[in-house]
Amino acid sequence: GMLSIQINALIAFLKNLLTMSHSRRNEEEADALGIKIAAMACFDTKKASFVMEKLHQAEMMATSGSNNEIGAYDETRSSSDDIGFMNTIFRSHPPSHERYLYLKEASETENATKYEHCGHVKKSFRDSWKLTSS
Repeated sequence: GMLSIQINALIAFLKNLLTMSHSRRNEEEADALGIKIAAMACFDTKKASFVMEKLHQAEMMATSGSNNEIGAYDETRSSSDDIGFMNTIFRSHPPSHERYLYLKEASETENATKYEHCGHVKKSFRDSWKLTSS
């Protein structure tokens, strides 16, 4: 009866918690792999942290209900501070603030300057534009 419904609800709740944690780990691995692939493809990896910073700013503005300009925010304040613990544990992605900080740090070492072929790729790209604009 009622006890079995409650037990099933508890099992579903715990399963959901474990699934969300696993999903967040997958997203963290995807961020790490994505920034490495972007660097190997000679892209500016600092742009990834810029995008995540903008997402974090938008989340902060949405949770604060403020109409202030997006550019004014506290970089040290986490979006999970504002949305609460319960909402944080049900997220399928890591908080945008954590992702922003990770990508900002990772882009310092994982970038196009790390790969020797990027100089040649950039030169070839510039040369190809010269040929098409002539």
